[in-house]
Formats: sequence, structure tokens, C-alpha cells
Amino acid sequence: MFLRALDLDPNAVFAHGYLGTSYAFSGNCDAALPHLDEAIRLSPRDPLLVIWHLCKGWAALLTQRYEEAVEFATLAAEANPESGTAKFGRIVVARGLVLEDRRKAWVHSLAATNDDMSRLGVMHPRGVGRRTEGDQKA
Repeated sequence: MFLRALDLDPNAVFAHGYLGTSYAFSGNCDAALPHLDEAIRLSPRDPLLVIWHLCKGWAALLTQRYEEAVEFATLAAEANPESGTAKFGRIVVARGLVLEDRRKAWVHSLAATNDDMSRLGVMHPRGVGRRTEGDQKA
């Protein structure tokens, strides 16, 4: 459907954005990024800009491109700092970075600005990571 829409109008922001989104959620980062980038380029003030950046982050996260995922989630938050979706996206990326060695500083800086992270289990009483059965809640 989105490919057909792009055949009819190669400048269709919605078609580029949601085609990129569908590729992102299927884990096809290489196919997602050009369409999401094109949606952003065609309409840099679009209200859906936060979604396009989050989907780029999701695609990067699914393909273990962690540094890019952090960058895209940050761009989503900058596009709309009050967006609950952007805040949630940053939390999802942070949770995806739990096994990544470089995640600690980034996760701690997010936690300092977002109380919701601790309630969602991102922060651990003794550091970063998920709580285990033996951990006491803070």
C-alpha cells in the first residue's frame, strides 16, 4: 500500500514515514532509515517527527546498533520534549542498552531527568539493569 502511494506521489511524507515504520518494526533497519529520513527531510516540522525518529531508534535497537538508537531516541525527545511517546521511547532504548557496556552513563543521565524510569524497572538499587528476585526494592 505504501509503495503504491509512493509510486503515485514520491513526496508523500506519510507514505515514507509509515513504510519506514513498518520496516523498522520488522527489524529491517537498512530499509527503514532511508524512508524515515526522507519523511523527515520532506517535512522537518511535521507533528509526526517524533514518531519518525523513534522508529529509527527502534530499527537501530533491533539490529544492535546501540549508539544510533541512543542518537535517534534523543532526537525524538528534542523534536517534542513533552511527548510521552518520546519519553517512553527513550526508556525502551535504555532498557535495550542494559547489556551494552557504554550504557551506564547514558541511562544514569536519563534517570536523573525522568522519575518514570525507576518505576518501570530500568534503574536497579545497586546500579543499572533489571531487578532480580533477590533484590530489594528501593
